[in-house]
Amino acid sequence: MRKQLAGLTLICLSLLIVLIAACCPSMQKRDISQERLDTALPPLAADHLAGQTFVSRRPNLCSVEVLLVRYGPEKSRTPGTSHIVFYLKEVDVDDQDPVRQVVDTSGYEHNSPMTFSFAPQPDSQGKRYSLSLEGLAGDDLSVWYSSEDAYGQGEMLLDGQLQRGDLRFVTQYAYDLRLALHDLGELARRYAWPTVLTLVVLLVPGWFVRTVLDLQKGCDPFAGLSQTVAMSLAVMPIVLLWTTMSSVRFSRHGVIAGLAALACVAGWVSLRRGGSSLRRRLSLDSHLGWCVAVPAFALLLAVRFLQIGDVALPLWVDSLHHTMITRLIADRGMIPQTYEPYVPVASTIYHFGFHADAAFYQFLSGLSSERVLLILGQVLNALCSGAAYLLAVRFTRSRLAGFFAFVVVGFVSVMPAYYVSWGRYTQLTGLIILPGFMVTFADGIEAPQNRWRPIIAGSLLLAWLVLTHYRVAIIGVCFALVWTCGALWRTRRIARARSEVVLRAGCILVGALLVALPWIRDFVQAFVVPFGPLVPRLQGSTEARELPWQLLNSGHDRLLMILALVGAALGVARRKRGLTALLTWIALLIVIVNPHLFGLEDTWLITNFSIAIALFLPLGVFVGNLCSEAARVLRSLLAWGQKRPPPIRNVRPGTDRRSAWTGLRETGRRLWTDDAPLTRKRKNAYYALVIGAAFALALCGGWNSLDVVNPATILATEQDVEAMDWIRGNTAPDARFLVNSRWWQYDMRMGTDAGWWIPLLTGRQATQPPVLYSMADPDYVARVNHLGEMVEDSTSLDDPAVQELLDEAAVTHVYIGAKGGHLTPKMLLASGGFRPIYSSGEVWIFAREP
Repeated sequence: MRKQLAGLTLICLSLLIVLIAACCPSMQKRDISQERLDTALPPLAADHLAGQTFVSRRPNLCSVEVLLVRYGPEKSRTPGTSHIVFYLKEVDVDDQDPVRQVVDTSGYEHNSPMTFSFAPQPDSQGKRYSLSLEGLAGDDLSVWYSSEDAYGQGEMLLDGQLQRGDLRFVTQYAYDLRLALHDLGELARRYAWPTVLTLVVLLVPGWFVRTVLDLQKGCDPFAGLSQTVAMSLAVMPIVLLWTTMSSVRFSRHGVIAGLAALACVAGWVSLRRGGSSLRRRLSLDSHLGWCVAVPAFALLLAVRFLQIGDVALPLWVDSLHHTMITRLIADRGMIPQTYEPYVPVASTIYHFGFHADAAFYQFLSGLSSERVLLILGQVLNALCSGAAYLLAVRFTRSRLAGFFAFVVVGFVSVMPAYYVSWGRYTQLTGLIILPGFMVTFADGIEAPQNRWRPIIAGSLLLAWLVLTHYRVAIIGVCFALVWTCGALWRTRRIARARSEVVLRAGCILVGALLVALPWIRDFVQAFVVPFGPLVPRLQGSTEARELPWQLLNSGHDRLLMILALVGAALGVARRKRGLTALLTWIALLIVIVNPHLFGLEDTWLITNFSIAIALFLPLGVFVGNLCSEAARVLRSLLAWGQKRPPPIRNVRPGTDRRSAWTGLRETGRRLWTDDAPLTRKRKNAYYALVIGAAFALALCGGWNSLDVVNPATILATEQDVEAMDWIRGNTAPDARFLVNSRWWQYDMRMGTDAGWWIPLLTGRQATQPPVLYSMADPDYVARVNHLGEMVEDSTSLDDPAVQELLDEAAVTHVYIGAKGGHLTPKMLLASGGFRPIYSSGEVWIFAREP
């Protein structure tokens, strides 16, 4: 049997390699992105040649994009009457013919991006290229450029002469399997050990709790691992909460010693119980499961880290304050009482569950907070698929449904992979805990034995949801309400059973409130008591009703929603109580987030958007159920020759047709429900087909998701990181930087480039704090917003009103990052009050003259 399983695994892995090569065509990814512009070149003509030199950072250079300018009036043009000639040549190679391409521009409008595509250059990495653009005589075409240096590794050319500034251009390269494997090797070298440490942090505390509470009996091994991760994530914030109440501080040595002690105790208890749980997980019957699960999870981790291969710092808005809180916890060894020196907020009521987990990982790994977020965030993103597996196994009673739910959530669905673009780590972590709470709550309500143990586990998990993300906590409570109502309906004729259901549900709720009581008390004192009535402040605008249709229609999600509806219908038809409960739960959530349907006010507390981006969990379960039903039909077809159904013969006129209907009904019943044992060969064929289909789906979906990061959410580049190193070594500790910002949402502003990260990366101050500044004193919020608005609306920083605000803010420097914003190098160079002290082309730093 072992040899057969090993052979089957080898066959599957061989098919896997073939599928990788066959199903993963190359995709185009960005290499250089110089999008700063302020001036248009003169019209290109036969006697005017515009150009730009650049150094390709990656192999397989395959296209260059520029932004077109039309000087003449908008009018229809006859095809072929307007064109641009594109040349690309490697610098310092005289015997090479340039790449030449003629593009018909008659259909292009003003400010349209124009892409010149050519055959991939396999050895382009590190080589210097020169691109040139030539137009027709008398044509009105040109391109945009930046009048100041915006790209540090190249120069702009006009008629062969070097000019100040750089073209606005973007290069792309063909990303194929060879490059992916090369990148994977580099990422493994950088992230292998930190990932191992992440798994230690995410498994040891939960293993201890589940072992002590003896919650592992009769549990699916992979569902048990997901429950272990959920419990680990829950334990660390709760421990931090109560140690903070006791004024106990954590340190790196203390965390390492604590994890080692927990592992030793859990191992000792397991051995005292005879190691039956471990033997069950390593038994012969589970070999095939491990042979499938380990490669699948390894593949998912590889995809997740390839997605952030070019990311320098965590992305978008939320990442900044997540990094800030994680660093404060790690520096102080306890929950901070204030967010200073980053934000003058005295009451730290922001949910801290994820940040506590990240801080414990930082204690263990010794990495910086921003690196911790990137690594831990992607590992958690992969583990979210394990949570979908847990949910599917519990509510469909099918491991095969769980495996396909794992594949759909991990490789096919846009969510949760897209969470990295938002830095939405708190909700992501909450959605890993949520299935654990749902399963534990259901077991706690129904389990006739060891009833107090799942109640304790459910209380811990619900308390963690409260400490980590209030919206996910509301979602979890809604499920608890649905499941409790279902249990009451099933026991409606047994009064004692109904009382027991209510008692167990109440114990879980009360236990969670008691565990999280210190934080709830501080939240009420800081957020509820000082501001009067709570209900008016929870009212939201009509924006809360908006659905993210663009996200729901992206990728394959529309198809997934259709398949999920079919899978849900099949689950209801087969009377699967768990799937019916999930459908009821979703319906209840839709009602709660849309109170305007009943004449009530909408609220910002929970919105359609927050629900829509969390639906990947139940959708994965429904699609997994559909796939398991399809596999059931496949198994019945393979068993056809072993156990043939009654034949259906032609019925002559006048004979009894009931026999034909009986045969047809029996055939359908067996295709629907037949679980006849298969012969060895047919069983191997069944496993090969099902596993092969799952891995093919995973490979295709994973490859297509490698570019999931939204370029618009990238605020920092490697050039910005180098500039931060320069700031630390060349500016005074009390330096204060004016940075680019813009309006974000409500009354909050956000940074538009890496200048926003200056306080966290250099210890200096910036004029735009993290968005949690909205929780500070209203006067402080008004000052921050007023300065940002004045700078954004100004055409020159020499304006006396702006200068007065800069004096009040004690600004000593100005930072303009690679992504930029309203402030540009040209604006400051034209001012007499600022002196450039650093420039890499992409990044500029100015000192303010006294």
